[in-house]
Amino acid sequence: MLRVKVAKEIREKEQLGDELKTLRSKVKELEKSLSGLKDEHARLAENEEKFRTLIENSTDLKYRCDLKGRISYLSKAWEDALGYKSTEMIGSKFSDFQSPESIKFDADEFLKELIDKKISSYEAAYISKSGNIIHLRFNVMLYRSHTGSERGIMGTAYDITGLKCIEDQLKQSQKMEAVGRLAGGIAHDFNNLLTAIIGYSEMLMMNNLLPENAFQSADEINKAAHRAAALTQQLLAYSRKQVSRPRAFNLNKLVNNLDMLLRRVIGENIEFFTVLEIDVGLVIADPGQIEHVIMNLAANARDSMPNGGALTFETRNVNLDEEDCEKYPEVTPGPYVRLTVKDTGHGMDKETARHIMDPIFSIMDPIFSIKEGGRRTGLGLATAYGIVKQNNGQLRVTSEVHQGTAIEIYLPRAEEKIEKKETPQRKLETEGGNETVLVVEDESAVRIMVGTLLKGFGYSVIEAKDGNEALEFCRQNKEMMIHLLITDIIMPDVSGFDLVKRVIKTHPGTKVLYISGYSEEEISNKGTLGKKVPFLKKPFTPTVLARKVRGVLDRD
Repeated sequence: MLRVKVAKEIREKEQLGDELKTLRSKVKELEKSLSGLKDEHARLAENEEKFRTLIENSTDLKYRCDLKGRISYLSKAWEDALGYKSTEMIGSKFSDFQSPESIKFDADEFLKELIDKKISSYEAAYISKSGNIIHLRFNVMLYRSHTGSERGIMGTAYDITGLKCIEDQLKQSQKMEAVGRLAGGIAHDFNNLLTAIIGYSEMLMMNNLLPENAFQSADEINKAAHRAAALTQQLLAYSRKQVSRPRAFNLNKLVNNLDMLLRRVIGENIEFFTVLEIDVGLVIADPGQIEHVIMNLAANARDSMPNGGALTFETRNVNLDEEDCEKYPEVTPGPYVRLTVKDTGHGMDKETARHIMDPIFSIMDPIFSIKEGGRRTGLGLATAYGIVKQNNGQLRVTSEVHQGTAIEIYLPRAEEKIEKKETPQRKLETEGGNETVLVVEDESAVRIMVGTLLKGFGYSVIEAKDGNEALEFCRQNKEMMIHLLITDIIMPDVSGFDLVKRVIKTHPGTKVLYISGYSEEEISNKGTLGKKVPFLKKPFTPTVLARKVRGVLDRD
């Protein structure tokens, strides 16, 4: 029995030893697994830290919300974008920070569309802590639990404020181009009417037998017509279809030459200062048009300071690089001269400043179309904008309520070191003749006025209402000497260019004088008007027409 008992104890000890070995082996395996888990945990923690560092230092706007739209996480970039610390936004909804004009989404409807995959992105405008409008584009997606149920919304937002600014500028440019076409057409029709009004009024004033009271009436009609002609020039300037004659000139000299006139325009209760860079470069532009812009801006500044203030003109050489030109899509990098016109007037809020160059806004808003005392400013800054754009420049407005307005005009800087001077033209005496002149004009009032005037100067005049009638006359009178053909350029059926080509074939030696109410830019779309081709822009006075006719006839 004892031997059996001892043997049993030995077997049990051996069994315990085996189990102990197995246990020790498993402990080692567990220790090894635990070490692996620790290493894996360390790797995961390291990766998480790398990911968090990457997210927190990214310029992308990462976010996470619950299913009700409440913000639960924001990356650090949000603070730079909106100015709020994450602690100020977490727990709120993005809609709490939206601009009032921005469309707000119903949370339940938005979630439904997101689940149905009807929406993956959206845009909205937000108000930053500093009060600026920030446009954001959101990419959105659902994130789910391990069981597959929706837990919340996450994604990335992008600041598209700069893109929106460019889009607004493009829309504004397209709008101004459309209204510009309308303005150009209106100006053309006005020019035809004004040619007749100016012509007939001056013809009346040439009559020595006209009673004094009738002479005064004709003079008033003539003055009013010339004022109307100046208005059409504003329309053409706005539409960027006014004939531009760019040359190199010194902007400082232009401002200094206008000094006395500017002081008269703004009045004695407004102080006038000039800060002109001594070595300012020459600019390439039409000096007459830029003078018009300066006077327009001075008048606007005066009207914004009814109780007095200060008006300052500054010039400076600047170089616009690629980054600068991102603000102005139509401007190329390079050297410019900047003219800044600053006033201390009532200023404008941001919304008004955004629309101030909108032609429809300028016309319809009484603040800018009719100033104090009933004085009208026409198209205001829209006119200045059109002129500056026509001269390959850019106009920028910055303003604050009660702080005044600053208008910056950028004009291309010239490479020429010497300012080109205009060659004075020899003045022609107004005298008539006995030559035969064919007048072709589809506007009857202009045609009759021109014919009457030339007959009064002794010319033999044939009138035709259009190109077809003129060609028929030439066909029936092949032997007649036609010394001069005066023709409108843009007419129905047969244009002035086509008419000239066909008349020259039947009547070689006939000289030509083109007239038109359209600008040279528009005329170039209908044909070629060479630099040496005689051209007279409507409206014109009888004296100017008579001198032009005599000059063309006397030309070799």
